[in-house]
Amino acid sequence: MPKITLVREGRTLEAPEGANLREFLMANGVDVYRDADGLLNCRGNGLCGTCLVEVDPPTALTDVTFKEKAKLWQYGERPMRLSCQAKVAGDCRILTQPQTTQGWMAHPFYAHAKENITLGVERKKP
Repeated sequence: MPKITLVREGRTLEAPEGANLREFLMANGVDVYRDADGLLNCRGNGLCGTCLVEVDPPTALTDVTFKEKAKLWQYGERPMRLSCQAKVAGDCRILTQPQTTQGWMAHPFYAHAKENITLGVERKKP
């Protein structure tokens, strides 16, 4: 069974191969959603983008779906996935609730608001 290391939560879970990532995480008490998104979401239909996770390596989950492509283009090279659309295919590291704010976060005034949690994935500089 593939091992999923949850970076934010500091724990590792074993998931059955082919398991829906969102359903598996929620069944194991992992907060996939931020704040009100837990109530206001599309219930796993791939429409809202609130169950976003960052994954390393990207090949540990099934191929990106059509619905995901409509949402994930904005994150460029970051290995983001909608957990409701991804199925587990191998061992991986997952960052739930990744910080996605762009633009204004680059200003030094907001340096204190940046998360220092990363998956260690090399990203291209813009």
